[in-house]
Amino acid sequence: MSKSTARAGNVVVRPVWAHNLREEVELIESLLRRYRYAAVDTEFPGTVYRPKVPTYALTAEKKYALLKANVDELHLIQLGLTLFDAAGRLPDLGTGVQYVWEFNFREFDVRRHRHAQESIALLRSKGVDFDRTRRDGIDSAAFGPRLRKLLRGGLGDAGVITFSGAYDLAYLVKMMLGSGYKLPARNGVRERRQGHDPEEAVRRQGDGAPLPKGR
Repeated sequence: MSKSTARAGNVVVRPVWAHNLREEVELIESLLRRYRYAAVDTEFPGTVYRPKVPTYALTAEKKYALLKANVDELHLIQLGLTLFDAAGRLPDLGTGVQYVWEFNFREFDVRRHRHAQESIALLRSKGVDFDRTRRDGIDSAAFGPRLRKLLRGGLGDAGVITFSGAYDLAYLVKMMLGSGYKLPARNGVRERRQGHDPEEAVRRQGDGAPLPKGR
């Protein structure tokens, strides 16, 4: 994702760390009635379990088994969040620029945890400071309940767009249910015409139901 407090045109990235998590979440909550759509993107340490054949040759069950193996073992590094309305407008907070959010998490330790070297190199080239994420990052256990509260408050109520599809949703579900949570052994497919429903995914996982398929 973008470097801290970076600008892309007239869009500003608002970095979120442990010290400003509460105020940024409260700000997001105040915007949900107007901005009912959300786009999310997760950054994680790549994939450490990979197929021996091209991905397109795998069955849906084998693709899910790979996703489960990777998400169960790895830690989320960043979560990008964009709010927008039906016209595609982002929050401007009364300024001349628009804002998006970048949540930084502390669990991943590049010195101890498995990762794909090329993924870490790419994140470093984009400005991710792995020492700082360990030092100042958000505790996922503290963020999970806040994310659930945001979803119940209307986050992505009209639709959620993902970048990495099933991986984004899987990491969000894992975070909301706790870092020790393991994805179910078998997957099913459930889609909403308007987009993904992460909160429904969490309810279903709590009942042992399958994870929705990403697009």
